[in-house]
Amino acid sequence: MPINPAFDVFPVEGAIVGKLVVSFGELELLCGLLAGSALENQNMALRAIYRGRSTRGRIDLADVLMREAFVNVGLKEDYEEALLAVLHCLSIRNHYAHSHWAPAQDGLFFAKLEDSAKRESGFDADQKHVDLVLLQAQETYFDYARSMLLFLQAEFQIKSGNTKHWSAPRPPKLDPPNLHNPASQHIPHWLPEDAKRRHLERALEAEGRALPRERPPSVPKLSRAQKRAKALKAARQKASEEQS
Repeated sequence: MPINPAFDVFPVEGAIVGKLVVSFGELELLCGLLAGSALENQNMALRAIYRGRSTRGRIDLADVLMREAFVNVGLKEDYEEALLAVLHCLSIRNHYAHSHWAPAQDGLFFAKLEDSAKRESGFDADQKHVDLVLLQAQETYFDYARSMLLFLQAEFQIKSGNTKHWSAPRPPKLDPPNLHNPASQHIPHWLPEDAKRRHLERALEAEGRALPRERPPSVPKLSRAQKRAKALKAARQKASEEQS
């Protein structure tokens, strides 16, 4: 019996999702090694970082331990670029790690069940769509984040006076890929009509848009003759009421 039927339907996409989820640990370790280099004490840095339970907490602690050292050797911009890339990779990983997956004709839908549990009532799953093109872009971005960390490690050693250290090329800068495809353009076909509308409303709101308001039915304008007839009728009715 398949563990995740959606990934049996889309095995290539499923392999990339799995790689992204488990490979973030490599980026996390590289951050720990960079912190160790900054402190000149690898063991202490790694013990401190890996005693934390939260992945984001580990990255934040590594940032506290090493930021000043990298800024002091003139690597502030490169360091911040690398850190932002790592944090974006973490967002991708977190989106996928605790989600339910469903196949569609044009790719995969995933729903973060933690978000569903936070709703005031019900358990309405907010479906997001990914396809092979987006997943490949995310995988490339993970590689870019790793290359930036390796570049920082080499540059820090060289700028700190270790001229015998190996060098690593700086990768071309990449813009962060989307976490998912536009939800307003991908509505799960299996949802009932009312759920499809809620999906679209939430998607448009998140994208800074809104459904067009339904205009009330227009009232046809009266012609001049009709207006005069209406006024005359009202006057006669009023006169009749006064006489009675």
